[in-house]
Amino acid sequence: MSGYDATKWGALGGGWVDAEALEAIQEARRAPAGAMALHRSWLRSRVEQTGWRIVKAGDDGDALQGRIGPAAFIVIWSLAYEQDGALWLHVSASHRHRIPQWAEMAEVKRVFVEDRWACQLHPPDGEYVNLHDRVLHLFAPFSPEAWPLPDFTAGLGTI
Repeated sequence: MSGYDATKWGALGGGWVDAEALEAIQEARRAPAGAMALHRSWLRSRVEQTGWRIVKAGDDGDALQGRIGPAAFIVIWSLAYEQDGALWLHVSASHRHRIPQWAEMAEVKRVFVEDRWACQLHPPDGEYVNLHDRVLHLFAPFSPEAWPLPDFTAGLGTI
């Protein structure tokens, strides 16, 4: 790319985006300081009990290192306003050599999302972006009562 300026451009989703435009988008999505402090305080007290340690604190969330059974994981959580106008919790979990297994993601959800609805997304092929092939993501509304999806159980409690 001719005229490449590392201070202005960055990789995102396999393409190149203007870093200034990306910063403007991130600023618009930024969670309020009060929500960040509340979630960070709750999460830190919780992760101390489960053996996870913070390896990097960020403006919009934290990166943590811990174990699920014998396997070492990195988990990154963040809060952001999404296009629906709601504040969402995003949790990603990665293993060095493989994709996390179902039971491991259930444990990540238990520790980082707690007992509320969360989802994994499987977008259409044309919208699929994979920045890391050993990471899975969970998304949950910050407000537990704000679950936006219908009850797929038809009131029966099972799918």
